Amino acid sequence: MRCAELGKLDCIVQAIDMMMDQENNLDCAIQFESYIQRVPDKVQLDALKDLTNTFLSLRKWNKAKTYALEMGRIARMLYAQKHDQNRSNRKHTQPAKPLFGYILYSDLLLGSIAADNDDYDQALYYLSCYEDQSWIIESDETAERTKEQFCEWARGNRYLYELMKGNIEVLEPYIEYVSSRENEVLRALFKIIQAANMFHFEIERYLERFEGLIREHLHRGGTVGSYPGHLIDDRFANFLTDIGEYYLRRNNILKGIQYILDGLEVSYRINSSVNIARCCTTIEHIRSKLSYSVLQRYAAIRSEQKSKRILVPEK
Repeated sequence: MRCAELGKLDCIVQAIDMMMDQENNLDCAIQFESYIQRVPDKVQLDALKDLTNTFLSLRKWNKAKTYALEMGRIARMLYAQKHDQNRSNRKHTQPAKPLFGYILYSDLLLGSIAADNDDYDQALYYLSCYEDQSWIIESDETAERTKEQFCEWARGNRYLYELMKGNIEVLEPYIEYVSSRENEVLRALFKIIQAANMFHFEIERYLERFEGLIREHLHRGGTVGSYPGHLIDDRFANFLTDIGEYYLRRNNILKGIQYILDGLEVSYRINSSVNIARCCTTIEHIRSKLSYSVLQRYAAIRSEQKSKRILVPEK
């Protein structure tokens, strides 16, 4: 590949990392696709990983699955070549990270895609794939750290997938598991609130326990664990709306509507039209029950966005 092409590839990767708007993210990812086949295998694996994560964040499930499968296929091929005794004297270009890690990560991503499509049985199947590491030959310090990391992810994800299947018994151990991992708490709460709304179980004490963390992220924004801010904002906007609906179902209108309005503000900021419509529909449905101050804040949010020429759903 020419240096100019590598430069373009670097620019596209940086654009995907930095763009805030979801539509621009999609445009960048589509441009990035055309360069995938033109880079060496060791670069291609990381490119496929980043592209899969980008499409996953944009909820383009089929695209994400395609590239996760391709990453796994290439990694398995390179891994087999590396350990083929008949080719042991041949020199193969290796990526910076352990090859088996890309295989495990492919299965982890496929599990995440299945989970995001509410197929938790398939998610548990892929979890068993990256949990089973008996086939891995490497045993050096770096390899052991990598394997341990995937075991940790498998443990947490098993709690999560079982919870999302309605197994409420795992809620308490799951909360304790993520509580000791500060970077995991918020993302875990994203799914816990969904499960609570789906299966109608009580989590108010956990929301109160982590309310400070939620408010901190609302005002500060930024990253959640290894996820950059622009990949997490859409889920955070939906999360705030989920919390609002949780409280509304329990007739706590004051607290519920505050979270709905918070979700609306974040949704406007990231131009998430789906969640904007969701928030506005919820508010209009209970407008007669809302106080004057709440309606003032609602009107102010919409008025501000109209002034920025963002399309606002009309009541």
